[in-house]
Amino acid sequence: DPVRRRPAHAIDGATVRASSCMTADALTKIVMIAGTDATELLEHYNANALLISTDGDVQITPDWYHAVYLAA
Repeated sequence: DPVRRRPAHAIDGATVRASSCMTADALTKIVMIAGTDATELLEHYNANALLISTDGDVQITPDWYHAVYLAA
């Protein structure tokens, strides 16, 4: 987290799907720091994300539910 100059703790993992690898890579770093607060930015770049929080909760952006199936 660049503001606190410490590792981000809200998200343990993030996967971002975007129109280019470079955009997905850049957005993944932002999503790792901002978590669900990055939704508007993801929408701006027409990107999707899957986030895993530190407590193990999995969150998927609404436009990616058709492509992701979570195992029981």
